[in-house]
Amino acid sequence: MARGGVIGGIVVLAAAAAAVWFFLRPPADREPFVADDGPSDEAAAAAEDPALAGGRRPSAVAGPAAPAFVGTIRGRVIRADGKGVAGVPVAARARPVSWDPNGSSGIEPAQRGRRETDGLKRTLASIDDPKPDDGDGDAPPVATAESGPDGRFTLRVEGLGGYSVLATPAPPLCRSSASVTVRREQADPSVVLVLVEGGVLRGKVVDAEDRPLAAVVGGTWTSSERAGVLAGTATDPTTGAFALEGVPAGRAALTVRVSGRGEWTVRTPVPAPDPFVIRVPAGGVVLGRVTDG
Repeated sequence: MARGGVIGGIVVLAAAAAAVWFFLRPPADREPFVADDGPSDEAAAAAEDPALAGGRRPSAVAGPAAPAFVGTIRGRVIRADGKGVAGVPVAARARPVSWDPNGSSGIEPAQRGRRETDGLKRTLASIDDPKPDDGDGDAPPVATAESGPDGRFTLRVEGLGGYSVLATPAPPLCRSSASVTVRREQADPSVVLVLVEGGVLRGKVVDAEDRPLAAVVGGTWTSSERAGVLAGTATDPTTGAFALEGVPAGRAALTVRVSGRGEWTVRTPVPAPDPFVIRVPAGGVVLGRVTDG
């Protein structure tokens, strides 16, 4: 019995010594412990799509461009007595973007930049080579229409922001314009264009030494109740004479543009004095480019 107890004790001591050696042996002698929880998320993704191997993600593919915001400008062309005028051409133009700290127009920065850049290009071009316009600037129309039997019209425009709307009736009716803003919360602004009758304003443009000048004359008019724009016209280069149609009694602010010399504004009562002579002072505009190095 004593002998058996001794042997049992020896066996227990040997087992304990083996356990101590197993846990205290150097790491190089031990098998690494690996938890078998299945493949990692990266490995699984790489197995499904080789392009994701090594943790790489494929570059995003651009989808189709979002459609431009479309607004509807509704309006009516009428006479001073309120009756609609049919068959009058109407055009809308995008206006230059003014600073709006509240962002109420919602215009995108890229669209703002394009409008400002295009406006600057047209301004420089008009100094170098002025051409007659229809009284609402030289920007191309973005939408056109013709008034119906009751004078109503509809213009569809793409993009948020300000627009000018111009009606161009045949003389003796005067042109009429108005400004509207297309916003996300108000995509269908309305406008009324009132037409009045006017006459012809005649004059001539000369230089400081009374020599005739080739120029473009346009501007705006105001009466006791209305205001409007004048279609630009070129002077006769041999006499400097010009004639502006559709100018009602009141006052006119005429803009005179001479190639390479700039732009001047002259104010006159309507009917204008006879003879009506606009003298352009000597001088000019220097156009150039600044570069580095």
